Amino acid sequence: MKTYIPKFLRLILAVVAALMQSCTDHIEQPAMAPIAQKDISVVNGKLSFKSKQSFFETISKINEMSPSELSAWQQNFKFTSLLNSVDTAASSQSLKQLPIGYRAVLNRNGEAIFGDTIVWYSATGTKHYIPKLNEELLTKIKTGAVESKLKGTFTIKTASILNKKENPEGRFIWVTPGDKDHEARWQHEFCYHNDCGSRRKYIHELYMVVDDWYYTLYLVAKLEWRGRRGWYGAGEDRYIIMNLACTVQLTAGDKGIYGATYVPIHVNTVYHDNLNIFIAQDFLTYSNYAYWDIDIRGEILQEIVDDPNSRWDNVSYPLW
Repeated sequence: MKTYIPKFLRLILAVVAALMQSCTDHIEQPAMAPIAQKDISVVNGKLSFKSKQSFFETISKINEMSPSELSAWQQNFKFTSLLNSVDTAASSQSLKQLPIGYRAVLNRNGEAIFGDTIVWYSATGTKHYIPKLNEELLTKIKTGAVESKLKGTFTIKTASILNKKENPEGRFIWVTPGDKDHEARWQHEFCYHNDCGSRRKYIHELYMVVDDWYYTLYLVAKLEWRGRRGWYGAGEDRYIIMNLACTVQLTAGDKGIYGATYVPIHVNTVYHDNLNIFIAQDFLTYSNYAYWDIDIRGEILQEIVDDPNSRWDNVSYPLW
């Protein structure tokens, strides 16, 4: 059922959006257990976790926080995170594509500590492990003076329309796709304020992060503008409403081996950037091969605050 926004409510929200630099989000997701602060400290400008498991669990919990909860959590630690960094270097911008949980726990250089090991997430998708908190070795690896001997990988992957297998209801099995493949079924192009010299496009897509044996699944709502050489991220304030029923399962996952997980998502907010919604996470247990089995159905609404004609109700049972 489509959501109706009365005219008086549009006016109120527009005024609020103009007066506030950041919005108050109403995003309902699964209940979150508190993060054990005693397990986290700051060492040499990096967040230090007692183990890799603690690191991943913290990311999972941050992914479920509201903006106000995340801000309060960050006040506990005095360091410059990737999330708060204003660094515009190409390497920093690449790392800033990571989900918010990662950007909140990694420092501006993409570093954290697990036990007595420094972990450096490089912009190339390689993780470097430096034992015994050896800062000198870390510097040599970064400059290329020494080759890193302990490595891992991490990737951000967008759902591929090529590797998708649909059943009659539309549910699809997402086998780990290539980095450049895109799921492009939900896009809506329009003329901003009916001016086709100012073209905009809404996009709703899924993506996952694979970090060693840690898998996370996300939904992102985007707004882009058309330039001479392609599409770029747009920054207009917009209403975003989601009412979704998600049933997901990572085969060979710690949770997935017991069956699918049901995740309701309810969002009603005003936002100006890509809105990333955490759906699920799981840890690979007994296999080097896994895929997400996904069924997501319901509605996603986007509308630019100052252009009522830009409204798009993306409704399908299922969407994916």
